Amino acid sequence: MTATSRLVRQWRWWLASAVVVVAVSAGLASMSDRVGSGGEAAATSSSPVTTSISTTSTLVETTTSDGPGVGVLALIDRLRVAQEPPRRGYERRLFPHWHDVNGTGCTARQDVLAAQAIGFVQVDLVNPCFIVEGDWYSVYDGVLHRGAPGDVDVDHVVALAEAWDSGAWAWDQPMRRQFANDPINLLVVTASSNRTKGDRDVGEWRPPRREAWCLTATITVQVKFRYELSVDAAEAQALRAMLATCSDTTMPTPAASAATSSTVVATTCVDLNTASLDELQRLRHIGEGRARQIVDLGPLSSVNDLVRVRGIATGRLADIVAQGLVCP
Repeated sequence: MTATSRLVRQWRWWLASAVVVVAVSAGLASMSDRVGSGGEAAATSSSPVTTSISTTSTLVETTTSDGPGVGVLALIDRLRVAQEPPRRGYERRLFPHWHDVNGTGCTARQDVLAAQAIGFVQVDLVNPCFIVEGDWYSVYDGVLHRGAPGDVDVDHVVALAEAWDSGAWAWDQPMRRQFANDPINLLVVTASSNRTKGDRDVGEWRPPRREAWCLTATITVQVKFRYELSVDAAEAQALRAMLATCSDTTMPTPAASAATSSTVVATTCVDLNTASLDELQRLRHIGEGRARQIVDLGPLSSVNDLVRVRGIATGRLADIVAQGLVCP
């Protein structure tokens, strides 16, 4: 199994409840799994409009009967196109970020670092949310980072300032907090690529790797549609051009390899007693190691038996149940 394959499997569960099966053809060498799970701690107006969006709801479907990618392209026509006004009043502190918004006990940054790591990570024995070291693939520039997570960034694909310009200026703080910690808008990337991107939208900046355009545009469209944020004319044009790089048979994955990547929407449930290791990894919080534990523990009488798997406590079990993928 390639390093990028493992990264994709770990990452995809944090797209809320969007379910994809990932098949990756990669040129990266296979890597040994590290033991552990968790994340690394990180430092880091007008009348408000109170809004609420469930962070567990399924993302908008990205395929239609007309073929992969058509659904995302159709969403662009449903986005509000408006010229962004001059930026006034924005401050990063208005978007409280790196909070625990899903009850895991870890911050959003820590959750994403754990979810998007290639394989397992080495964690602190006292604080399992703190990652000591791991491996991450930066989709923007194609760099594989091995080591401490302090050397990588967790990027808001739709930058906080860009969200502000596109309508978030009217939100109340709870809504901004939700947006700033929503995993569907977060990618682990190299610090250098994140600094180069800054707070620019895709009309002003695109990843240097053309292979990353499909994913970046898809996330942008999904996020802007979900949060009812506007796009300007240049941004809409750029999104169409970037989505045109999605092949007829592939949809974006969170970490395209230097070669190619593909995903298809999964529609079948997961039988805990007959599913393959790959199928089991469709479940949230289930990587290759935990999938093997499930096989070894079988047969299981119900989804509740997953608490017997190391690292699956009641909180993570609730996530798996809420995902709704386990066969009744």
